[in-house]
This record gives sequence, C-alpha cells and structure tokens, in this order.
Amino acid sequence: MESHGVSDRPEQPEQLDPPRRPSGAPEIPEVLRQTRSTSEPKSPRRVSSLAEGFALGTDLLVSIAVGIGLGYLADCWLGTSPWGLLLGMAAGMGGAISRLIRRQNRSRG
Repeated sequence: MESHGVSDRPEQPEQLDPPRRPSGAPEIPEVLRQTRSTSEPKSPRRVSSLAEGFALGTDLLVSIAVGIGLGYLADCWLGTSPWGLLLGMAAGMGGAISRLIRRQNRSRG
C-alpha cells in the first residue's frame, strides 16, 4: 500500500516565540480593567424604564385590540355593522387612556 507522503502521525506544531509587548504598551490587567469599566451594563433604572415603555405600549395595543375585537363580535352577532366596531374601538381607546393615566399616577407615587 502506498502512503503518498501522508503519515499516520499528527504533525507537531512549530514552536513560536511568545509575543513581545511593545515598549510603552499598558500592562494587560490595566487594559482589562479599562475594558470592564466601559462595558458594564446600564444602570438598573435605565433597563427598568425600557421595560416600562414596552409594557405600556403593549398595554395600550391590547386594550384597543380587545375593544375592536369585541365590537366586531357584537356587529356579527347583532348585525349592526359598523357601529359595534366603532363603539368597541372608542371603548378600547378610552380604556387604554384610563390605564395610561392610572399607570402614570402610580409611578409618581
């Protein structure tokens, strides 16, 4: 059987000289400290504000969508199209605004 120049043993990697630190370059621990201080997470209040914003937006959308959905179902059941849908949308918007005001008053404490 011919080997075609391929051996069964893995090749040994070449030994490389360790990299040299250029003169004037900061020590590695100092560089790591600087990197760690710039990549710290945002303040908890900032994350909390973002979460509040998403919750508020979702709350408003769901309130309006539920009002529209109930108005549409009322139109289908009673045959009063488009009045049920319009009243449901108005009720959903009113509910969304009242939830917004309630949430705002609660956050002010």
